[in-house]
Amino acid sequence: MMRRIKYAIQGLVLGIKTDRSIRLHFIVALIVFIGALLLQIPSLQWAILILTIFFVIVMEYVNSAIESFADRVHPEQHFAIKKTKDLAAAGVFLSAICALLVGLLIFLPPLIKMTAECCLSTVTDEQ
Repeated sequence: MMRRIKYAIQGLVLGIKTDRSIRLHFIVALIVFIGALLLQIPSLQWAILILTIFFVIVMEYVNSAIESFADRVHPEQHFAIKKTKDLAAAGVFLSAICALLVGLLIFLPPLIKMTAECCLSTVTDEQ
C-alpha cells in the first residue's frame, strides 16, 4: 500500500515538473481558492469547486499519460495515435468548460453583489 502511494506521489510531482498544462491548472486552482476565500464562498459551493478543480486536474493527468504512452508506443505520425490524443485532449477541454461554467455560477453572484454595493455606496457618498 505504501509503495502505491509513493508511486502516486511520484507521478503527481512528475506531472508538475514536466507538464506545463498541469502546472497551469494548479496555478488557476490556487487563484480560484484565493478568490473563494476572499468572497467567503459557502461550504457547499466549496465542495463543488474542489470537485470541479480536481476533475480538471485529473483529466489533464490522464491526457498527459495517454499522450506520453502513445508517443512511446508509436512515435511516428499515425491516424489512430492522433485520434487517441485528440480524444484525450477533448476530455480536458470539456472538463475545463465545465469548470468555467461552475466558476461563473459560483463567483458571478457575489461579485455582482459586491460591485452593486460598491457602486451604491459611491453614489450615496457623493450626495
